[in-house]
Amino acid sequence: MKTKLCKKCGHTKSISDFYANKSKKDGLNWECKSCFTTWRHTPSGKKSRRREAIRAMEIGKTKQYYDNKMKNPKKKEQALNNSRKARSKRIKLGKEREYLATKRAFKLKATPKWLTEKDNEQINFIYSEAARLSICIGIKMHVDHIVPLKGNNVCGLHVPWNLQIITARENIIKGNKYDE
Repeated sequence: MKTKLCKKCGHTKSISDFYANKSKKDGLNWECKSCFTTWRHTPSGKKSRRREAIRAMEIGKTKQYYDNKMKNPKKKEQALNNSRKARSKRIKLGKEREYLATKRAFKLKATPKWLTEKDNEQINFIYSEAARLSICIGIKMHVDHIVPLKGNNVCGLHVPWNLQIITARENIIKGNKYDE
């Protein structure tokens, strides 16, 4: 008859006195059935006093931590500001990503399938030239669509002959308008 040592009460008992536990090496719980029922559960089936004590201790530690943190007015202010900043930053990033995704989709829809490889190279060159000019001149340059992709009266295409390099200020002032 095989036996096992109960780590709770310290008695050596038969294997049949232990509950099965697949996560253990030998496939049995580390405490015997009687220790398990008395230690883990009260007769009424409520949580054991030990679990309640551990939980109370954890709550006390976290409460004490936050109480100490919030006693310092600077840290309290920082905590409030950081939460507001983080929330507004997440919202701003979400809106910005949504805007950029919409813009990319419009560009894809406005890019004709009949464009050649040479035309695509010209488009890439225009964008890289705008970036180079921004660095050299020190003024932010944008690539603008002469006929806007999403205009009020007319919609243009994303093709090399519809692109121009202008300053960011001029591009923002122009908006989605088409000046004939």
